[in-house]
Amino acid sequence: MPRRSLIWNILLPFSLLLALAVVALDLYFSSSVRQNLIETWQKNLTTEAEVVEQLVSPLVAAGEPYTDLKQWVEDYARQSGIRVTVILRDGTVVAESAFDPGLLENHAGRPEVQAAFAGRLSADIRYSETTKRERLYVANPILINGEIPAVVRLSVALEDVDRQIASLRGNVNLVLFLVILLSTGLAYLIARRSIQPLGQLADRVDEISRGNFTPLPESKRRDELGQLSRAINRMTAQIHGQLEAIRSEQTKASAILDNMSDGVLIISADERVQYLNQAARRMFHYRDALDHPTLIEVVRLHQLVELWRKTRSTRQAQSQTLEVPAEKLFLQAAASPLEPALPGSTLLVLQDLTRTRRLETVRRDFISNVSHELRTPLASLKALSETLKEGALEDPPAARRFVERMETEIDNLIQLVSELLELSRIESGRLPLNITRANPLEILQSAGERMRLQAERARLNLLIADGPGDLVILGDPDRLEQVLINLIHNAIKFTPPGGEIRLSLEERERVVVFSVQDSGVGIPAEDLQRIFERFYKVDRARATSGTGLGLSISRHLVEAHNGEIWAESNPGQGSRFSFSIPKA
Repeated sequence: MPRRSLIWNILLPFSLLLALAVVALDLYFSSSVRQNLIETWQKNLTTEAEVVEQLVSPLVAAGEPYTDLKQWVEDYARQSGIRVTVILRDGTVVAESAFDPGLLENHAGRPEVQAAFAGRLSADIRYSETTKRERLYVANPILINGEIPAVVRLSVALEDVDRQIASLRGNVNLVLFLVILLSTGLAYLIARRSIQPLGQLADRVDEISRGNFTPLPESKRRDELGQLSRAINRMTAQIHGQLEAIRSEQTKASAILDNMSDGVLIISADERVQYLNQAARRMFHYRDALDHPTLIEVVRLHQLVELWRKTRSTRQAQSQTLEVPAEKLFLQAAASPLEPALPGSTLLVLQDLTRTRRLETVRRDFISNVSHELRTPLASLKALSETLKEGALEDPPAARRFVERMETEIDNLIQLVSELLELSRIESGRLPLNITRANPLEILQSAGERMRLQAERARLNLLIADGPGDLVILGDPDRLEQVLINLIHNAIKFTPPGGEIRLSLEERERVVVFSVQDSGVGIPAEDLQRIFERFYKVDRARATSGTGLGLSISRHLVEAHNGEIWAESNPGQGSRFSFSIPKA
């Protein structure tokens, strides 16, 4: 955990430094104490050597066989624990407390002995070949009548010094170990107490990173940790406010983009789609949930990919109009680089021109159809008037026929203009509907009776099937009767003499279905979906009478009643036109 790691980051260097200090202190202590002890021993031996020199001088002066001298040396060494050696000027050992003098080698070459024979008290530390130990030697000259016939040498083994030092070091090291242990524990407690608030602050910052902006409890501390806690609270409040503002702006931007009718895409430098609004998804029927798909995976149009690449290479805005055959769409695509705000990214805006194109197509077709429908009667009227002008007026019977023809053409013009005006009112919503509770069977029977005489003239049998008499619908009876009359008139026009037209009602779950079925020539499958369009005629040569507006008016009237109209037909087997009106 970060908290423990920080504690050990503090404790380990502290402990290491403390251990190094203890080791250095131990080395210094060992060296210094040993040196001090040796110096103390040397001073003590020097004092002892001066005393011994006074005591052994008479015994040395007595001469051989030095029996008393030897006894005294052994007694003194036994009482003091100090090795004593008496050496004559020729290096012969005449008295020795630790060994038989006769077995010892000549000591004339010993440094301390030579210095003593030179007249000064001297000391030396070296390894003794005799005792096989490191020893401290102090040699003092023995003066007899102003001469130095012999030297007395005192010595001690330094292992005693080392043994004392080792004992002392053990005690000191134990104390130092306890000091290290207590110091480390105290440092741990202090570090933990100091770092624990840091751990809490670290946990709080981690919570902030996960979106939890609950502030810390107000700190009462006056030190840097208290200042840090208060600073984090202020930072948390500021970040929370900024994030809320950003979220609000993102929500607004997302709402605007998702409710735009234009498709919007943002593409990165590696051709990945970073953003795709709902309009663009609908345009290309993109339903996948891939994270940053490629542009071609979304649009499946190489033209848009080329447009993006051209924008990337030129770093200038580009536009293009293109068609999506599979979706029957016309799109205006505009690509713009988003630098420097989003380096490497490109904004692609797709405007759907399909409805505009269709309206233009409808407008052209409308003008073309109206022109065609007007041209025929106007040309006929022109021909008839010219014929009358050129002499037909002089022939009353012929003039009457021409006038009757002119009247017929004028009636056709009046019907065309009337139906155009009525269709315009219906499409613009200005046609008033008198919606009431009505009996559908009465509407069906009324329309059938009105068209019966016209059917009989065409030598057709018009049948009105019985239906439920208790049905009630919501609608305008006059307009619904107009729809039925248009359908019956259409059936009469395309049914050969001797055929049959049948009117019927059918009750369904929520609607009542009116049907007009004939035994006429039928409608080809390719025309069946378009027969409710304005001016559309199955007869391409337009040899049949009529304006081609009746079915279009019927469709608009039915839809104004929240109903639906459709046709079913097989060529040569007649047709069935039906429309549904909601029940009351």
